[in-house]
Amino acid sequence: MGSVSSKTGIITLDGTDQGDNSDTVSESGTGHGPWASLPASEQRRTASAPSKPRGKSPRAHARAKPSTDLDQQDAKTDLKRYKKYILECQNQERIAVAKLHEVEKQLAEVEGLNLRLQDEVQLLEEKVEYLQEAESQPHNYAEMLKMKDKYIQNLGKETHVIRAEVTQLKAKYKKKLKEKSSQISEMRQLHCIQMMEIKTEMEKLMEENENLSGEFTEPVR
Repeated sequence: MGSVSSKTGIITLDGTDQGDNSDTVSESGTGHGPWASLPASEQRRTASAPSKPRGKSPRAHARAKPSTDLDQQDAKTDLKRYKKYILECQNQERIAVAKLHEVEKQLAEVEGLNLRLQDEVQLLEEKVEYLQEAESQPHNYAEMLKMKDKYIQNLGKETHVIRAEVTQLKAKYKKKLKEKSSQISEMRQLHCIQMMEIKTEMEKLMEENENLSGEFTEPVR
């Protein structure tokens, strides 16, 4: 006649308690045998599932019902625990996604700031390079100053030559002007002399004319 073990809750076929048999499942859920890889509730459910009865009494089946109810309660507890675990995982996933979006947003802001800083650094490097080139080429400025001084000297020489030419032209002009002035004076003097000679000649002619007209106008005696 079958019996229920107080330690394992397993019904044996011959009605005796197997105790710590290798094919039984302990109450803590860590059994040995073909069901060792299953969960505790499945191990108990599988181990406590009755095989085809061979000469068992109805009393043995009555004693096996409490173990089946316990397995169902364990299964419901495990299901609730799994559902709770799934909800927690989903909640953690939502939190992780939100954090990921926030990190991506911060990363985009950092990248934009990095690009602006790179542009500013490039501008500063160009300014520094320009200043360094300007400082490293003082001889060019000296050459430019020399060229300017030489150009100024050449301009001074050309100006001196032009002034000398102008002075010579002025002297020639004054000389020509003096010659022309003397010629004009001579021509004026000659003109005056000629006018005086003409006047004298006219006076003589007028006197002769008067004398002649007087002779013609004297009455004949």
